[in-house]
Amino acid sequence: MGERASDIILKLLSGFPEEAKIYGVDQHVWKIANIVKQDKKSREIVLGKDTAIALAALNDLEEFISFIDNHGHLGEVDPYFSKWAETPEKILNMIVNHLTYETEEPYIVYLKQQEERNQITNEIIADLKDNQNTQFMELLNTTQSLFKLYQYEEHSLVRKGLSSLRKLLLSIGRGFVSSKKLHGISDVFFLEYEGILKLRDDQKTEQFASLTAERREWFEDNRGISAHPIVTEQAVLKEVITETKEKIIKGLGASRGSASGTVKIIHSQDELWKVRKSEILVAPMTSPEFGPLLHLVNGIITDEGGICCHAAVVARELGIPAIVGTRNATRILKDGMKVKLDGTKGIVYFNNSE
Repeated sequence: MGERASDIILKLLSGFPEEAKIYGVDQHVWKIANIVKQDKKSREIVLGKDTAIALAALNDLEEFISFIDNHGHLGEVDPYFSKWAETPEKILNMIVNHLTYETEEPYIVYLKQQEERNQITNEIIADLKDNQNTQFMELLNTTQSLFKLYQYEEHSLVRKGLSSLRKLLLSIGRGFVSSKKLHGISDVFFLEYEGILKLRDDQKTEQFASLTAERREWFEDNRGISAHPIVTEQAVLKEVITETKEKIIKGLGASRGSASGTVKIIHSQDELWKVRKSEILVAPMTSPEFGPLLHLVNGIITDEGGICCHAAVVARELGIPAIVGTRNATRILKDGMKVKLDGTKGIVYFNNSE
């Protein structure tokens, strides 16, 4: 086959749309967009500038209500941040992106990977002896089953649990605001468990009000800060700094392959409309709101994230290279800069004179 064993293994563990949670979200959004697309008036409303009117039109669609029921618990993992059910405008943005870019049905992408996976499997079997075929297929089936559980299920229960926790904390926060123990409902997220219990029984509330205000201010000031790596050898630290300043950025290779293209830096979902086909998306991190655009780009680079972050999982499923956890790509790279990323080594090559 002429491919490295690691690349073959990755392809053998790709293309499972029937189990993919992220695929399910993308496909569901695509279906809503396709329904809207068929009706000229609905399309104009959804693509219009009035968010309230667009959401009202979507709320008349059974598919949209079904999406909220099935995926409304998604959003940032931290319970402090609102979930999709609370901020349906994020879902609207995803639908708008599908309509704007005329994206391909997500299932087709997975189907292509599925066909490639089956082809590779058949080629391997053809090279094995009869007594090895059974052992290989048993090992492959077991590995694929475990990988699907790891890849697609690991965050499902956690996210649902955190969504329920958020609802509980908001209910407690409303009670504290009603009894004038806190100034704002979301202040409850800046209390420790013991503090919540004490506030429940303590009528002297000024201490907690000032404490939550102080913690909220610290939180907002430090939200965008990335943790620096721990490097114990000065020689290694010098090498990393020197190379980064000259021509490369190092991160975690989260999806194999290489790609070249023009940088497009996106700091928030409000800027998603700026992305064009075949560009290299550079962002602090990605989220499901980015889904429709990830079908367009040649590669992904993020400041944050690990091997199981959103950008990594989607990139592997789409078969495009991704480098995550660079810590500073959005600060070093500039819009329009030409880059090459190696998703296997986790290195971004660029010329900082551009």
